[in-house]
Amino acid sequence: MYYDGGCPVCARGVNHWRRLDWARRIRWVDLMEEPFALEGDGVDFARAMESLHVRDRRGRLVEGGHAFLALWDDLPAWRQVSRAIRGLGLAGLFDRGYRWHSRGRFTKRCAEGGCPLPAREVKP
Repeated sequence: MYYDGGCPVCARGVNHWRRLDWARRIRWVDLMEEPFALEGDGVDFARAMESLHVRDRRGRLVEGGHAFLALWDDLPAWRQVSRAIRGLGLAGLFDRGYRWHSRGRFTKRCAEGGCPLPAREVKP
């Protein structure tokens, strides 16, 4: 799971889910510490920070509300929620709701210059 460790709401959610990941199935990647972690998948830092990204069990990168469902598939207390959303045919609606809720999140948080943007290391 790729997340914004500088976002207080995001950090609270991640802390909650980490406690539930007792089987240690999930690799937690803070994009503030690893800002270029998704570049190999064609996702730049700005896009990565605007939406949740999760690599699912098959190794596919999923984004938005679908990323939450993939994450919840590996968390015992949330697995049933994920199954219910999919089973009721609500995955698309859930994704749209998440995207509406999160649109501009990083930009808003950083509007006053409170978020350092990653500097690219220049290799000789």
